[in-house]
Amino acid sequence: MPYRLPDAIRHAIEESATGVPVAALAKASTELSESYRAPKHHGAKQHVASREQRLAYGIARAPATFGAVSAALEAVREVASEIVVGSVTDLGSGPGTAVWAAAETFPSLESASCVERDGGFIEMGRELARAASYPVASSLRWVSADLVSASIPPADLVIAAYSLSEVDPDEVEGIVERAWAASRVALVIVEPGTPAGYAAIMRYRSRLIELGAHVAAPCPHSDSCPLAEGDWCHFAARVDRSSLHRRLKGGEFGHEDEKYSYVAVTREAVTPAPARILRHPRKPPKVVELELCTTEGLRRGHVGKGQRDAWRAARDARWGDAWRF
Repeated sequence: MPYRLPDAIRHAIEESATGVPVAALAKASTELSESYRAPKHHGAKQHVASREQRLAYGIARAPATFGAVSAALEAVREVASEIVVGSVTDLGSGPGTAVWAAAETFPSLESASCVERDGGFIEMGRELARAASYPVASSLRWVSADLVSASIPPADLVIAAYSLSEVDPDEVEGIVERAWAASRVALVIVEPGTPAGYAAIMRYRSRLIELGAHVAAPCPHSDSCPLAEGDWCHFAARVDRSSLHRRLKGGEFGHEDEKYSYVAVTREAVTPAPARILRHPRKPPKVVELELCTTEGLRRGHVGKGQRDAWRAARDARWGDAWRF
């Protein structure tokens, strides 16, 4: 099933856009998409600068961010089902999108802090919190600050979703270190599923391992990535589109696939999935072919009907899933 931004939040965003020409929102949406995909240059990159762009983010980018973060958090919960997340800090939060994903994934969530430099996003986030039905919405705390200078509120879970790529490259490592120091249970970092996004995730991953973090997902190990030069590890979260979302994107389908790369690390050691599916499974007659990252490196799995349990799992397996057979 596609990930779906909670209806109350989606409706509140779209009501805020009443009276704004769709053409203006579509233009702003295109600008945002190009900005996310473009190679990052030295220095911070201001993705959002106008009311139209904030609204376009809410309509078109927030559902994608919600889907990617939800998928990453589900991967953590799958390998660490015993962890309890009572608090979250969302770094570069926009209107608080990752908080809603955390609230969906961890019903135990009681408090949240959002660190955001854009005052317009903070005001939007406060309005959305009033519309949201999550218990955490009533205790949402906003920190108006740039990530470079912000004092990161400690929390069980710290999330940085599509935000570190906006920071001066010389400052990113320090933010990653402070984010890890603030994480009592887990830290999750999400970047665009591009070669540049993957390369950034690999840098964060290496530094976090040096700091003593335990890799929980997506990797089944803490060794160097076995992918060949020129390849990159990324996944796709299928995201539900509203009718207004489709109009902004000029799309006909009721969903889109958000490509993302991520790393999730934990304070205590966990047992990662023994393998991760790296590509869409291929399904020629009577067999399912899987490209896997395993504890022993890359391998190709072939699952036939005679393998019963593995066959049933393989028929439903998706790109990005853990594989345990």
